[in-house]
Order: sequence, then C-alpha cells, then structure tokens
Amino acid sequence: MQRFLLNRDSKQLVIRCIRIVAALNIFFILMICLISFFIMAQAPEIDLNAAFIYFIANNLMIGIKGIVITGLLAVIMSTADS
Repeated sequence: MQRFLLNRDSKQLVIRCIRIVAALNIFFILMICLISFFIMAQAPEIDLNAAFIYFIANNLMIGIKGIVITGLLAVIMSTADS
C-alpha cells in the first residue's frame, strides 16, 4: 500500500494498478488453461462440466483439496447472499 501512495500523481497510480491487474489476470488465465489441458490429456473421456471436480478429486493433495473446497463454498455462499 505504501508503494502506491508514493506515486507522483493519480495517473501513475492508475497505470501501475492496471499493469498489476493485467499481470495477475494473465497468470490466472494461463493456470486455468494449463489445468484444463492437463485434465483433457489425462482423462479425455470426462465430461467438460465435471472436469474441475475431477481435477480436485484426483490430482490435489488432501490439505490443498480442503482449501479449494472451502474457497468454492465461500464463493457459492457469497453468490447466494447477494
């Protein structure tokens, strides 16, 4: 937060924020694509609607599974609340 407050003007802040958001967005899109290619290579017969659940059930460690499932439940509850 302090690094953002050290900007000379608001235009520089906006440009930095857009660059950071774009970099994170590209990273997440690439990760989703890599996971989907991995699932399709591993199990080409799987239904596309169940591919992410297949990945969670068969490829993640137990602790990571719990964190992912907790995150999914939080997203579902947040969506249902609004």
